[in-house]
Amino acid sequence: MILQFINLAVTLVRLIATAMLILFFWLATRKLQLVPGRVQSMGEMAVDFVRKGIAEESLGREIGRRYTPILVVIFFGVLFMNITGILPFLNIAGVLRHRHAAGVRAPLLRHLHRGGRQARAAGSSSRASSSRPGCRGPSTSS
Repeated sequence: MILQFINLAVTLVRLIATAMLILFFWLATRKLQLVPGRVQSMGEMAVDFVRKGIAEESLGREIGRRYTPILVVIFFGVLFMNITGILPFLNIAGVLRHRHAAGVRAPLLRHLHRGGRQARAAGSSSRASSSRPGCRGPSTSS
């Protein structure tokens, strides 16, 4: 009986976090303007953080732009689910179960590995797309 209550509570928290996430991005994109307002600029900064700071930094510019949408969804989904753990009256993180994290992680890694293999097969430089700027590759000296 307690386990069913915990599953129900986690499910409700996930629904609340999803509703908050949808509401935030809906408010940020409902009245797009050339000179952004407060909420639009927050949304743009958030997406830009994931695009430049995570996707392009880790995957390179070309591949990073292609995978930005899925990374934005996963990043903000996990962020909003974890934020629910510190909100009053919710106090249960939406990512309470380890199976949830593995269920999100496995398809993403499979998708990213497939994209990396396709990029290398197409003849792009694997060093340019797999190393971070400012980091040296493997040392060839013995």
